[in-house]
Amino acid sequence: MRLRPDAWEQIAASKNEEAAASVNMMLALFYIAEGQSDLPDTSIKTLTAGATDIIPNLVQTLNAWTKSGTTAAPFPTWAAANQTQAPFSGSKGGRNAPCPCGSGRKYKQCCGTN
Repeated sequence: MRLRPDAWEQIAASKNEEAAASVNMMLALFYIAEGQSDLPDTSIKTLTAGATDIIPNLVQTLNAWTKSGTTAAPFPTWAAANQTQAPFSGSKGGRNAPCPCGSGRKYKQCCGTN
């Protein structure tokens, strides 16, 4: 959550109440884990005990939100890793073969440099 706070804020500010509530619950669990929660001790104990059941549901809800874009209103570019299509998968090719990434350069001078 510290890595991309802007992305979390976008979800919380969205019109999707379920996704926004999921972010708020994730924040509550995060603050509990960091020892910075201002919730009552009984709530902290309840959430801590149920975290292993709660977190997968939150992740599924948030993942569904990032994939919910349409062609008229596509999901944001920061969610590109959550696209429904498979990433590029091709053969590596030889050192002198054209790079499969489509750059037009030789593989050894493009993706094969790493």
